[in-house]
Amino acid sequence: MAAGLVAAFCACGAIRSDPIFFAFQRVNPLIFIVIPLLLLVVIGLATWAPARHAARVDPLTSLRDE
Repeated sequence: MAAGLVAAFCACGAIRSDPIFFAFQRVNPLIFIVIPLLLLVVIGLATWAPARHAARVDPLTSLRDE
């Protein structure tokens, strides 16, 4: 996520320096805070259910099945 934020800041700087994108004046820092936090919440929710299920399985039963 850190590499993506650095790349996004660099991309914004490159877009601002291009005369074609003259309407792109500034970077909204709120977007650079909210979007990564939203992604972290989605990732946490997506991994929570499988991890919870895996934590409830008895390790010996899991090893015997394989």
